[in-house]
Amino acid sequence: MRSPLVARKVVALSAMNIGDPYELQPSRWRGDRNKEAEEAAVASGLTWTSLRASSFAGNTAQAWGAQIRSGDVVRYVHARFRESVLDEHLADVAARALLTDELAGRRLELTGPQSLSHEEMVAVIAATLGRPLRFEELSPHTVAAHLVDNGLPEPWARALMARYEHYLDRDQHPVTGEVDKILGRPARTYGDWVADHLAAFRNR
Repeated sequence: MRSPLVARKVVALSAMNIGDPYELQPSRWRGDRNKEAEEAAVASGLTWTSLRASSFAGNTAQAWGAQIRSGDVVRYVHARFRESVLDEHLADVAARALLTDELAGRRLELTGPQSLSHEEMVAVIAATLGRPLRFEELSPHTVAAHLVDNGLPEPWARALMARYEHYLDRDQHPVTGEVDKILGRPARTYGDWVADHLAAFRNR
């Protein structure tokens, strides 16, 4: 009889903002438990690695995709809010943690290679699509009300607006360069991500 397989390593997907107050963590209000996932990995008795991700690039498709598919104006909050969004495809980093001991016992802060404002991200989408998109800034109250009217939880919308306000004049996720160091190649840019997900922004 073959011996049962025994897990020896665990990789937890966490987030760079797990140390923030919960009222600044919108993902917690939609069920994410990043802090608890990391703590469980550390306490598991297995060789562990935690992937503390910055905001994912895919969030921009959810926020702006419908507007861009239907017109040339993106209406959203805080044009100058900056962050280094990350391509959500982290399989290569997770594989390195599982197949080698290089990343054992580490909390890796993973970001994209660029810090971009909301307005700059819309400009990247415009350049990739070849369309003249324009960013129009709305008030946090207006955007939060729109999100709630479209079925999103009010506590989530409130936490998202609070996060934007708190980090408005400083980058929440400064570029760390960890992805480059781990994989030995440059992290994918936001433009790379947009080029791979044009269907989210293009009229069919």
